[in-house]
Amino acid sequence: PLMPGIVVEELPLRLPNINNLRFRNDGRLTALGYNGQVYLLKDADGDGLEDAAEVYWDRPTIRVPVGMAWTEQGLYVSSQGKVSLLQDTDNDDRADEESIVSDGWPATDVASGGVDATSVIVDPEGRVLFALICANYANPYRLQDGKPQYDKHSPRGTIVRLGTDHGQREILCTGMRVPYAMAFNRLGDLFVTDQEGETWLRGANPLDELNHVVPGKHYGFPPRHDEYLPAVVDEPPVVAFGPQHQSTCGLVFNEASPSQAAFGPATWEGDAFVAGFSRGRLWRVRLVKTEHGYVGRQTPIAISSMLLADVVLSPKGDLYVTCHSGPPDWGTGPRGEGRLFRLRFADQDAPQPVAAFASGPLEMQVVFNRAVDPAVIDALRNQTISYGDNVRAGDGLETLKPPYAAVERQTKAFRGHLPILSSKLSEDGHTLILKTAPHPARTTYALAIPKVRIAGGSQSAAANVEIDYDLTGIHAEWTAKNHDTPACTAWLPHVDTKIAKSLCGESRAHRPLFAALEQPGTLKLTGQIRLPRGHVTLRLTSAAPCRLWYDGNEGETFIKQGGVHVAEIETDSQAAPRRFEVSAETVSTQPPRLHLTYQRQDEETERVVEFDRLSVPWAPPELPPTVEEASPQMTEVSGDARHGEQIFFGKVARCGDCHTIHGRGGKLAPVLSALSHRSADSILRDIIEPSAAINPDYLSYSVVLKDGRAMTGTVRAAEAGSLQIAENEIKQTTVSIDAIEQISPNAVSMMPKGLLDSLDESAVQDLLAFLASPPAPAKQEPAFPQRSADEVQAVMASLPATTVKTDSKSIVVTLVAGKQDHGRGEHDYPAWQASWTTLLQAAKGVAVQTAHEWPSPEQWRDSDVLVFYFWNHDWSAERLKQLDEYLARGGGAVVLHSALISDRDPEELAKRWGLAAQPKRTKYRHGPAKLLFETTKAEKENASLLSSGFATLSLVDETYWPMIGDRRKVTVLATAVEDGAEWPMLWTYQPGPGRVWASVIGHYTLTLDDPLFKILVLRGLAWAADQPLDRFQHLATE
Repeated sequence: PLMPGIVVEELPLRLPNINNLRFRNDGRLTALGYNGQVYLLKDADGDGLEDAAEVYWDRPTIRVPVGMAWTEQGLYVSSQGKVSLLQDTDNDDRADEESIVSDGWPATDVASGGVDATSVIVDPEGRVLFALICANYANPYRLQDGKPQYDKHSPRGTIVRLGTDHGQREILCTGMRVPYAMAFNRLGDLFVTDQEGETWLRGANPLDELNHVVPGKHYGFPPRHDEYLPAVVDEPPVVAFGPQHQSTCGLVFNEASPSQAAFGPATWEGDAFVAGFSRGRLWRVRLVKTEHGYVGRQTPIAISSMLLADVVLSPKGDLYVTCHSGPPDWGTGPRGEGRLFRLRFADQDAPQPVAAFASGPLEMQVVFNRAVDPAVIDALRNQTISYGDNVRAGDGLETLKPPYAAVERQTKAFRGHLPILSSKLSEDGHTLILKTAPHPARTTYALAIPKVRIAGGSQSAAANVEIDYDLTGIHAEWTAKNHDTPACTAWLPHVDTKIAKSLCGESRAHRPLFAALEQPGTLKLTGQIRLPRGHVTLRLTSAAPCRLWYDGNEGETFIKQGGVHVAEIETDSQAAPRRFEVSAETVSTQPPRLHLTYQRQDEETERVVEFDRLSVPWAPPELPPTVEEASPQMTEVSGDARHGEQIFFGKVARCGDCHTIHGRGGKLAPVLSALSHRSADSILRDIIEPSAAINPDYLSYSVVLKDGRAMTGTVRAAEAGSLQIAENEIKQTTVSIDAIEQISPNAVSMMPKGLLDSLDESAVQDLLAFLASPPAPAKQEPAFPQRSADEVQAVMASLPATTVKTDSKSIVVTLVAGKQDHGRGEHDYPAWQASWTTLLQAAKGVAVQTAHEWPSPEQWRDSDVLVFYFWNHDWSAERLKQLDEYLARGGGAVVLHSALISDRDPEELAKRWGLAAQPKRTKYRHGPAKLLFETTKAEKENASLLSSGFATLSLVDETYWPMIGDRRKVTVLATAVEDGAEWPMLWTYQPGPGRVWASVIGHYTLTLDDPLFKILVLRGLAWAADQPLDRFQHLATE
């Protein structure tokens, strides 16, 4: 979970991959299997959690079902080639008759894994609706010999509605790609999830969608085309889920009724929940209906390490989700084993974020529904805010990676880190206020907030909250009648007051503004708006007199019938952000009811302005991407790279005054060491037109201080609460953030134009040759050191021998592994488990057991040593309790590498392992590492002998630092130097009678196979088992 108060429990069932979940009217949970079977689930032992499954339908007549709907007549199922009604005619709770409700539509051009008819649902009038996927996702216009065969009147890629007698088939809308789930909200409006299209078609929406279905509309796949498909208007999605390749699937509305409870805090009631299959994300979606359509905003609330197919709301208000096994995009299919989970909202007192926004260029705020414990301030010390076009909340927990080039590009794309300079809570404790370095780009920002708990609740559980925000929204200020100075200011998500109150109505930070709107005065809203390209009318309506300005021009004002005030302006838009301003009177008799729309000249539809068209007035200029993405190696430049280096660092071009390349140069401008992966043309373009693409980390700002001084330069975080403004390499000024009166980004690069004017063509070629040249290869040791037999024997012989009798104590060793989560030869937990099972079985008196991701109750009971090697994303309270009980009885543990990581609460894990890591707070580095052994200290018991024979050990692996926990409580065996300091890499820890041997090292399979590292682990295993240290070390050469 990414939000507090949510508890996840797995249903103890063995079922195949389940595509859909639904609750029957009697409260019975129904599961529709990928294999075509239907199961009724029940709670057999009365503990409130379904633990038994009974087959409702198992005849081999249904293939690739996606979608089911219960009615009094029976269960509708949509599947390949048909929509069926399954009926139980003899009332034994097992369907015995299948009626074909609809079939006979054209087949798809491509197989699409057999997916065909989907998302069957029954409307309030009893009519059956279902969807059909598109004919050809790879050739959407169905071009043959250059001519389109796409037929808008075909049922393919549509939502179909049947008559009450199932006879008449009506196309409700077109333009669907892969619709998965449909649902009606309490207003009777129909929504559908649809999966993106740009993988196979440029120009289509690249993101997965949640659409409001309006009869007769076209939803963009294929999109309008001047030649192939000119007579359609593409409807934009209500919500687009990014980054690309989420695969939106399940959909349910969180609506309470006398027979139905809602999930989560009261503010979530009425929202939608949407499941993302390919990356395992679960979103909460706030939807607001206006007279010109819906707007929506998504918030991720949970992430799964499995493929998340569907979500359903139980009568008690719990969420149930179904997860497929296997990798994206398809998983393990009909024969694979799936898992079901229940999400309960267990802590009503847990503070929930109700708004997160950038309140200024140097500040962001998170508003909670309850006062937050001040301990959160210390927890945020030294934290940063991640940002980038592909950044989202919870990225550190995401383990699934769809196998597409676009996803690979996302992985390599720019990801910035915005320093947090200071943090505080508002007086009422509800608002967390963070002072930051300048927000440098119109993009997504993600913040992880550790240790959030209710104020005064020091005994309550702390939660980690992960949120994201962007620079959408507007600046609002209200001035009382007959006054000149604004009485209150605030960020708002939208001009429309209904939308603003829907998203921020529970925010205490917004209460003063919303209260003022019902008093006599003037509301002023400012921001930037990006209208669609072409001739567009921007229209504002209000219950009171209002005015509208766009790009410096004031719109026409008039009063419509019914007393509605209107201000509108026509413009020829270039689809670029332009400044706009709204002014509206407020009165005490009614709220202002502002509403902002736009209408294109070539469309009849007037649309509410979407969130992503608005941005705060101080948002930086839109810039082209500046990511140093890998691209084909440039062709060799005809120049002398050595002479180019002299030019770069010389007194004419003086590039090195500002730029660093290959570890040498200034720090005022971007590092250029990666230019060898870019084309010569792009390098030359960046020099000739330096403002064409500006790295957001090196954006320049105009700064005005409160003492009147003004300066222009790049801005960097300095000491706490301060910024460093670098006007050039020599003139750098450090100022308190509170001393800044105004700061605004510049659209022009600090790098001047004309830098090549003083160079002749030959010199330019020499400079390009240097910039495009990779650094000279460093002299490196062999990637993975080879050990000689003599070297290994010498280390083993250094340990004083003990007499290990053949009748030594028999011990049980359990090897705990998970599924591999990195590339080939990295984090290969299954390969390690198999290898070490064979290895340890060769030892006398050792019984070896294996466990997948967590030991069984019997293994907790019987094991003498548990060896953990996998990245556990679920250090739940129940699991930690089992670990505590095991260590308390004197159990031993060997902990390798990623088993030291806790995604959420490393302090808790450190209580068991001695030290722990967390992705957000712990650094890491892959490459050569040199272990320095603590050989001179008098350690507890015989721990010093664990490193006998070692003074140093050179490896190639991954180091973590700094580790979280109290270093004084562990016995450090070996360290490594990172960032100029020594950090623990191997240690022992004794929590009571338990014994823990831990190693940060262990990323690569070749490291685990290194006989010297094996000696260390085998000695650690013996120590954890309270056995002679040389009992197993001979296995290192096996």
